[in-house]
Amino acid sequence: FCSKCRIPNNAKKSRLISELNDVCIIHLERLQPDKKVTNHIHFSEQLDLSPFMFRQKDNTQNLYELYSVIVHDGSRFSGHYYCLCRDKEKWFEISDSTFYEVDIKKVLSSQAYILFYKKI
Repeated sequence: FCSKCRIPNNAKKSRLISELNDVCIIHLERLQPDKKVTNHIHFSEQLDLSPFMFRQKDNTQNLYELYSVIVHDGSRFSGHYYCLCRDKEKWFEISDSTFYEVDIKKVLSSQAYILFYKKI
């Protein structure tokens, strides 16, 4: 609705970023009041926030690289959290008292709960 004439019209709402931090944390809302959302959410190793910037500064890079993923394994009411972390070029699964190397395919196919990106 137009706030002045109260006539319905097509509108587009957007939110843009004015300034970027060194770290970008994305929380994927997987837990609903009565269930856990288990479908795969696609995410990548790199994240370009340029399309979401309010004002693009010349030659400013808005690229981030994935360095950690928190995963919840289980249901809405119970389960276990573990972390997939990158150390240099290797990825590791870290849980309570164990850790072992994993490949990037496992990371990108995980049921991510929180994504951690750092600015390149």
